[in-house]
Amino acid sequence: MNPSIFKLKQIGAGQLYIMPCPRPQVLAEDMAYYMSLGIDTIVCLLEKPEMIVRGLALEEHLCQEFDLGFEHFSIPDQAVPRNLTAFRGLVNNLETELRQGRNLAIHCYAGIGRTGVLAGSLLIRDGMTPQAAMNLMSDRRGCPMPQTQIQYEFLMAQRAPTTRIAPDNSNLPLSRSWWQRLIA
Repeated sequence: MNPSIFKLKQIGAGQLYIMPCPRPQVLAEDMAYYMSLGIDTIVCLLEKPEMIVRGLALEEHLCQEFDLGFEHFSIPDQAVPRNLTAFRGLVNNLETELRQGRNLAIHCYAGIGRTGVLAGSLLIRDGMTPQAAMNLMSDRRGCPMPQTQIQYEFLMAQRAPTTRIAPDNSNLPLSRSWWQRLIA
């Protein structure tokens, strides 16, 4: 059985995918499958200790063996990026890769929360509204994305480039629409 992976959208000449983390018991098989789909780069959002616990300590090594690019950017589970400057740099780099024709697959653990933060940021950067980006991701993934209120607010704040986000995200407004979409 092949691992789950969901195609979101073409950005530039590249395709953007989201997925749950690769299966550790068949990690090499999963990497071969991603290659067969034309994936060029795997983006992992797990924290290092989480990678070890989840059996993915060798993910970067296997990507190198399979000639796949590998990007690692730690985001705590159910949270948003701690370092916004580094996160914006990651989004810029990944957008450039997509526009140059590289196909990217993003994952955290379940491929919903942290994955939604990064994939949503790329979709918004490509011109989608935050709500349209979340709707597309949720539709393709088959569950509401992103996972938590703070992740939703993080994406919603991106609609206005002049909105400044405090490093601790304390100035994000609360919204009821995130919860309403879960029960709709």
